[in-house]
Amino acid sequence: MNHGGFMFQNYSWIQASKLRSTLAVVGLVSGTLVFGNLTPAYASQEGDSHPEIVSTWISKTEVDVVDGSQEVTVRIEVRDPDYGLSDTSPRLDPDPLIVNRVDNSDGDPVQGQQLKLIGGDAFQGTYEGVFTFTENIYDGEWCFQPTIADRMGNRFDAYEHGQSEWGIGLCLIVTSVPDMEAPVVSGALSSSIIDVTDDGATLDLRIEAEDDGVGLKEGTYPSLTSESGNSSHGWKIVSSSKNQKRRTFVRTLKFSKYDSASSRLGTFNVAVKGISDANGNRSKYDSIGSYTLGIRPLRGKKPILESGSQGVTVSWVSHPNSLENLEYEVELIDSSAIQRASYKTHDTVLVTNEVPSGTYTARVRARNVLGWGEWTSASDPIGHTANVKSSIPRVLGAPTVGHSLTAVPGSWGPDGVELSYQWAANGINIGGATQNTFPLTPDLVGKNITVTVTGRLNGYAMTSKTSVATGKVAAGALSAAIPKATGTPTVGHSLTAVPGSWGPDGVELSYQWAANGINIGGATQNTFPLTPDLVGKNITVTVTGRLNGYAMTSKTSVATGKVAPQLVQTTAPTSDLALGRLTIPSVTGVRYLVDGIEKKPGTYTTGYKRVSIVAHATEGYSLSGTAAWVFDLSKTKVVAKKPTVNYSTHTLNIPNLPGVQYTVDGITKNPGTYNISTQIVVKAEASAANYDVAPVTWKYDLRTTVSATKPVFDAKKNTVKIPAKTGVTYYVNGAKKSAGTYKYTGAGTVTVNASSGGYKLTGTTSWKFDNRNVVAATKPVFDAKKNTVKIPAKTGVTYYVNGVKKSAGTYKYTGKVNVIAKPSSDAFRIKGTSSWSAKL
Repeated sequence: MNHGGFMFQNYSWIQASKLRSTLAVVGLVSGTLVFGNLTPAYASQEGDSHPEIVSTWISKTEVDVVDGSQEVTVRIEVRDPDYGLSDTSPRLDPDPLIVNRVDNSDGDPVQGQQLKLIGGDAFQGTYEGVFTFTENIYDGEWCFQPTIADRMGNRFDAYEHGQSEWGIGLCLIVTSVPDMEAPVVSGALSSSIIDVTDDGATLDLRIEAEDDGVGLKEGTYPSLTSESGNSSHGWKIVSSSKNQKRRTFVRTLKFSKYDSASSRLGTFNVAVKGISDANGNRSKYDSIGSYTLGIRPLRGKKPILESGSQGVTVSWVSHPNSLENLEYEVELIDSSAIQRASYKTHDTVLVTNEVPSGTYTARVRARNVLGWGEWTSASDPIGHTANVKSSIPRVLGAPTVGHSLTAVPGSWGPDGVELSYQWAANGINIGGATQNTFPLTPDLVGKNITVTVTGRLNGYAMTSKTSVATGKVAAGALSAAIPKATGTPTVGHSLTAVPGSWGPDGVELSYQWAANGINIGGATQNTFPLTPDLVGKNITVTVTGRLNGYAMTSKTSVATGKVAPQLVQTTAPTSDLALGRLTIPSVTGVRYLVDGIEKKPGTYTTGYKRVSIVAHATEGYSLSGTAAWVFDLSKTKVVAKKPTVNYSTHTLNIPNLPGVQYTVDGITKNPGTYNISTQIVVKAEASAANYDVAPVTWKYDLRTTVSATKPVFDAKKNTVKIPAKTGVTYYVNGAKKSAGTYKYTGAGTVTVNASSGGYKLTGTTSWKFDNRNVVAATKPVFDAKKNTVKIPAKTGVTYYVNGVKKSAGTYKYTGKVNVIAKPSSDAFRIKGTSSWSAKL
C-alpha cells in the first residue's frame, strides 16, 4: 500500500481519516492495495498540523546515584493524524537544570536516545526509552528535552502546547556527588630529538586521558599547543575503555627539511588542552614534554695550526650547533698526504707530540647526537720539529732524612738521547742537585720531592718530564744507647747520668729524672741530688736526643734501688718581739708546726700571742737535738694622722708616724712634702704586722681650674679659628687641632678636653658651626604648551627631575613632573624653595 509516497504491504485495511487526499483503489496486486490519483502525504498543504504529545509517564521521579547507577524508564504517547511521525522521532535528551554549570560546559553525562514504539503506530503510538543515570553526574532537577517531527518536517513545539522552555515537564530529581574535576591528562613524545638535517621528519604524540568520575565525553578530542608552529595531522583514538573512563589519542607532527633561511631550531614544549568529561569539565593546559629540533653541526671556520715545544697545537672556534655535547675529530695531514693522524676531543684545542717532523695541515669536523658534520677547510701549513720521545720519571727510595732517592727516567728515544736531572723540593729547584741520586738533608723535612728529567738530541726539540712528587720528607732516626744512673741512692747524695753513644754527630741530649716512673719537675741536668721526699722510691733517668731533620728519640735507664733516709740536726726558730715576727729555719729533713699548723721556712707575723713550735722529722730522716720551743709576742696600737694640704702651693705633707705607712694613688710615700697638681687618694695603714692601725682614706683635688675660650667661626671665609689656651686641647669634628685658623666648608662641632690630668675644665666645652655656602635655588621653567622643563644652571645646586639627576638644559616631559633642588656638595646648603611640581 502506497501512503503519501510510501508503500505499505499486507495491510488488510486503512483508515481513510488518516489521509487528507482522495484515494482511488485501482487494483489489488499480490495482497497489496494499489491506489490511484494519490495526493502525496508529504505535500505541503495549508492547515498542516504538528505532532502532539497525548500523555507522558516516568518510572521514577527521584533517583539516588551516590552508590551506583540507576535506570529510569520514560514513555510518551504522540499523535500526528495527518502524516505520522518520521523514522527518527521521537527523541528525548535529559539535561540538568542548574545555574552553576562548568564554564563552556558541553558535557552529555546521560546520553539521549530515540524512543522505541511499543504500541500503536506512527500516527498515534506509545514510545518508550530506558535511560541510565550514572554516578558523579550533576545533582538536582533533570528534565527531558523532546525532539519530535513528522514526515513532512513539522516539529513539536513545547511553547505552542503550553509547555516550559524545558520541554514537556517530564522531570526527576537526582541525588549525586557530582564530578567537578577535569580529566587527568598525560602524554609522551616518540622522540626527544628530531633530525631535519637531510630530510623532513615526524614526531608521534600519545595522549592518555582519564576521568574516574563521570567518564570522558563522547567525541571529545585534545587541542594541541606547541611552540614550533608546524602543521600536523588530526588526532586518532587508538583505545578507549568501555566505561569511557580512559581514552588514548595519537597524533603525528611533520617537520620540513632544515632551511637556514626559514627553519626554526631549538627546544619546544608540547601541551594539550580541551579534553572534557561527560559533565563538561574541561582540561586547561597539560604539558606532555618537549622536543628538540636540531641538525648535525655545521661546517666551522678553518683551524689554526701551531708548532712548539709541547708538540703540534690545533685550535679552532666552536662549530655552529643547535645541540649540546659536541665532539670534535681533528685530522693532521703531512705535505705528502701519506702521513695522517686522527684525534677526537671535546675541547676546541688539541696538543699532540706524537707526529714526526714535517710540514702539516689540519682540518676539523664536529659531531653531536645526530652525527658528524662537514670537515672544515684545511688550515695554513706549518713546519714541525718533533720532540724527543719521553716518559714520566719515577722516584725510588724512602723519603726520609739520611736516605737517598734515585731517579728512574723510564723509556726515552730515539737512541742517543742525553738525559740530565734536576731535583726540586715543593716545586723549587735545588741548587747542585743534578745527579740521578739525591741525598735527603734535614732542611727538606716536610717537603715533597720531584725530579725533572730533560732529554736532548740533535735535530729534536728538548723535552722535559717531571715525576710525581714523593710524600713529605720524614725526619730521620737517631742511633741511641740505654743510659745508666750512677751513684749512691741515699738522701744527700747525687746520681749521675751516663748517656752512652748517640749519633750522628751534633745530637743534642737532654735529661729527665723520675721517681717510681713519675717525672720530677726541674730535674733536667745530667746530675740529680737526692732529696728526702724520694726515700723509698726507685730513680730512673731518661735521655732524649734531638737533631734537626731527625725524629726525637728517648731512652730510659734501669731503675736504682730504693733511696735510703739521712740523719739531720734541728735548728731553733727565732723571733723579733719588736716587730712581732717569727722565723722558721730551713733545715733539710725537718718540718716545723706552729700552734699545730705546719709552716714552711720563712718569717711569719704571729698576731701578738703566745706561740708553741714543735719540730718533726720528715719521712726518711731522724732528728737530733731540741725539738720544741715557746715564744711570747706582743703588738703596738697606733692611730694614723691626717696629711696636710696647701691648695695655694699645690703641696701635700705626709706625717712621720712610726707604724703607719702612707700611699698616694697606691704608691708608698715616705714622710715629707710633695708637689701635687692632680686628683689624689691618700691611704694610711699599718707599716708592719706588729702594729695595729685602723685604715683611713682621704681624697684631695689639687688640679688647676681652667675655662676654655670659644673658637671663632667665620662662615663667609669658611674658617674656624682655634685659640691658644693653656690646659685646654681643642678637637674639630673629633680631630685634635693646635691653635690656628683652619678651613672648613661644611658643618661641624668643636669640643675641648683638659690637656692633662693637672687641669679641670669649667664652662662650655662644645660649640657647633655651619660654614656651608648659602645658595638660593633658581626655579625651573615649566612650559605646558611645549611639554618642556628648563633646568637652570646654578652653582652649588643639583636638580633632580622625577628622582633623576639633570644638568642644566631643556627636557621633554608629559604628565606630572616633580623637580627637587639639592646641594651639589657638602660645601653648600639651600635656602628658600627647593621643590616644584607641574602637570605637562
